[in-house]
Amino acid sequence: MKFYNYKKLYRNKFSKNILENLKTGEFILGKEVFKLENNLKKYLNVKDVITCGSATSALEIGILNLNLPPNSEIIVPSHTFIATINGIVSAGHSPIIADIDETGLIDVKKVKNYINKKTKAIICVNLNGMMCEMNKLKDICKKKNLYLIEESAQGFGAEYNNKKSGSFGIFSVFSFYPTKILGSFGDGGCIATNNNTLGKKIRTYANHGRFKGSVISDGTNSRLDNFQAMILNANLKLINISIKKRIKLAKEYYLNFKENKNISFPFKNRKKINKYKDVFQNFEILVKKRNALKRFLNKRKIETLIQWKGVPVNKIKLKKIKLKNKYDGTNKYFKECLCLPIGDHVNKQQVKKISQAINDFYKKN
Repeated sequence: MKFYNYKKLYRNKFSKNILENLKTGEFILGKEVFKLENNLKKYLNVKDVITCGSATSALEIGILNLNLPPNSEIIVPSHTFIATINGIVSAGHSPIIADIDETGLIDVKKVKNYINKKTKAIICVNLNGMMCEMNKLKDICKKKNLYLIEESAQGFGAEYNNKKSGSFGIFSVFSFYPTKILGSFGDGGCIATNNNTLGKKIRTYANHGRFKGSVISDGTNSRLDNFQAMILNANLKLINISIKKRIKLAKEYYLNFKENKNISFPFKNRKKINKYKDVFQNFEILVKKRNALKRFLNKRKIETLIQWKGVPVNKIKLKKIKLKNKYDGTNKYFKECLCLPIGDHVNKQQVKKISQAINDFYKKN
């Protein structure tokens, strides 16, 4: 059982769509790109969406266009991909690593401990298809005059109080990497914002600083190509079906494991709170004897994943990364976290087989 199955991402109708796209001669900033941006605006219920070459470049461009003082500090949780850190550093600022709680998301109770005069923004990472405690983060940002930025590379389709991820911060970024809930056949990303002025600046910057053909600002090249936009438009039509399947598979896993005291669920307490809609980009659980379990499953040809190879960003040795206080939540979480296969390539019978193997392991160990 593969953790990812890239071959199953392909659907026969894509061949016809790809050929039609090639015949149009529209490869860069074509109709499919603008169609996608409009479709995403409607889905996310935001004022503007700007597609980019990747979520990493989207984050860098978004931060650059906030015009923060040089070497500002930006708070970011420990459980995130290094790309989040790179986006901050490339924009000329310093990432301040914050601890996480039992959900794997930023610990809002500790956030104030990282704020000082140099702090200008908080990046909340909506990880594993789960949204952060947005109201509390918004309140902190309002009181401290900080920007709230959503890093939703793994958060597409998730909701908080019936609002989609990506609609809360000054801007948000999404990844269209093939393994994502809304994925393309290559790199890609976008920025969403409800600030029209910022949206115009970002759109101009991402296209070499050009607006209607004239250069009006500094810029870079970060554009989604027409081919990837075509794939994403097709996949967006099926997004609700895909999300429903993930939620259903997650429920199967949960029912199969809920009596197993060796397993805990980062999302368990959220199930009782109606304001969260978790969409399970990943099915990450916390397990005892994690490494032994992973080896056991691997021998039975069941692939699992420990995100970031088990190394949270507070353990990465880069000069720009700044650490403050202890990381008790992070250390505990990363001793036990393990992702199981979930997605369009997984079915109920496979979930049953994986669950049985895990329960068998704990009966013997």
